Amino acid sequence: MEMETAMNNIKTLKELLEYACDTYEDKTYIRYNTKEGIVDKSFLQIKKDSYAIGRFLKNAFGNDVKRVAIIGNASYEYIASYFGIVCSGNIVVQVDANVSPDKLCKLLESAKVDVVFYDKKLSQRVLYIKRKCNSISLFVCQDDDDNNELNSLKSHIRYNIGDLDTVLNPDDYSVISEEITQDDQIMEKKLTNKMIITNIMKQKIRLSNSDILLCLMPIHIAECFNANVVLAMKQGAVICFQTSRVSMIEDIKRYKPTKLEMDSIIAKKLLTILQRNELQKERLDNIYSVNDLINPSIIEEYKKYGIETNEVDKLDFIKE
Repeated sequence: MEMETAMNNIKTLKELLEYACDTYEDKTYIRYNTKEGIVDKSFLQIKKDSYAIGRFLKNAFGNDVKRVAIIGNASYEYIASYFGIVCSGNIVVQVDANVSPDKLCKLLESAKVDVVFYDKKLSQRVLYIKRKCNSISLFVCQDDDDNNELNSLKSHIRYNIGDLDTVLNPDDYSVISEEITQDDQIMEKKLTNKMIITNIMKQKIRLSNSDILLCLMPIHIAECFNANVVLAMKQGAVICFQTSRVSMIEDIKRYKPTKLEMDSIIAKKLLTILQRNELQKERLDNIYSVNDLINPSIIEEYKKYGIETNEVDKLDFIKE
């Protein structure tokens, strides 16, 4: 009852992060693969690093609200940056890192981005952005070594460890999602803290603190981020991410997930893999569909393996 009361009082992402740390503490929240092996990061660790990122932004810009784009694939650094940006009262801008450099510049300019956090492997794209987007005042490499001449997120975290006293307004914008439509137009979707929290509170899909959720969808899609990263934080589940675009089978074997997040195309592909006996379902008991519906005939086939399917509740956006 006490936990339910605390949950009902959550109105912002910062309050959700603090609730998760108070509730789950040193339990693993994020699990990912490196050259050295699998790494686990706890709820307390994500708070510590996120707050350090938030303090860095506050020290750099004061109380001015900045729009900070994250350009990169799913990673621990992406999630720490996301929460650090939002918890310090700034706005996350989510964009697809894989669009052409010209389109990427258009997205950043459309969103009036002030700061860019990026993956090291995208350094060449960032050089192009630096030449084209004069309004961006700061570029921070998320996964660079401390000794590199570039702005390093690791060094900013190390020098800014501490509490973050920012008080968030639930009705303030916290996330902007920028997309290029099929007719080459830019669609901007805005989310407030309240919209994000309301969505995870009403989600029909269920996670528990014993679940391991493997996310097979791009992290820059707001619905995907909310349905895995934010929902797992609320429920105390472990989240894992695909190592690469072609590593689905290896990642399922590696992480042994109980839940998978995917779209209908991946669901069809995975079913074929199961039918060919190229993969055992092991602990997998549920698939979550994001952005589209899985064909009913495929749903019935999954039931033969004891795997249920559910659709993620859509986010309510402010579209511009």
